[in-house]
Amino acid sequence: MVPRDAVLEAELAGGIVLLDVSHLLPVAHGKRYASRPMSGIVRQYHHHSGAMGRPGFAGALGTARYVVAEHGWAGAAYHYFLSHVADRDYSDRIVVYRLQQDIVRSYHTGGDANTHGIGVCWQGNLTAVEPSSDQIEAAEALIPWLLGRHAGMQMDPCPISWHSESARWGGSGKPTCPGPHVEAWLAAYREAT
Repeated sequence: MVPRDAVLEAELAGGIVLLDVSHLLPVAHGKRYASRPMSGIVRQYHHHSGAMGRPGFAGALGTARYVVAEHGWAGAAYHYFLSHVADRDYSDRIVVYRLQQDIVRSYHTGGDANTHGIGVCWQGNLTAVEPSSDQIEAAEALIPWLLGRHAGMQMDPCPISWHSESARWGGSGKPTCPGPHVEAWLAAYREAT
């Protein structure tokens, strides 16, 4: 269910909107992530949450609560969240949630990759299941929107990546993230762009 206090940020494509819920998520008392310039963002890193959890905003909230409580991080690790079963707004549009502002250097990928990358989370354990049609549709709208939003991504030879290959760019690659189905889909998408 879309929270009443979510802020409409953008229409990513026909039938898909970006809602900012960063102000509704938990943060660790006395901690803050560092900021970085928008000009330094050159890549989007795709991840999976590793667990299905509840759909929509409840899943995004659960993901943020987990990293704050279990890891002691300052707040949500990812910038964007693609729910396995998407929430829909009052106009029946698929909702993509913003969990952090792009200038926040969160802990989604590790190392230098956190400095120059945006974290996109696909909900679920996608090593075991395929992404949903809602997630594919949302990703098809979000990826080009991010490419257009960040001049650094427009100039980078590989602006679309995922966690398991992030070691190439100073991250701490994780072999099963975001899972073979999403990796194959992203590789084909990247090849086509």
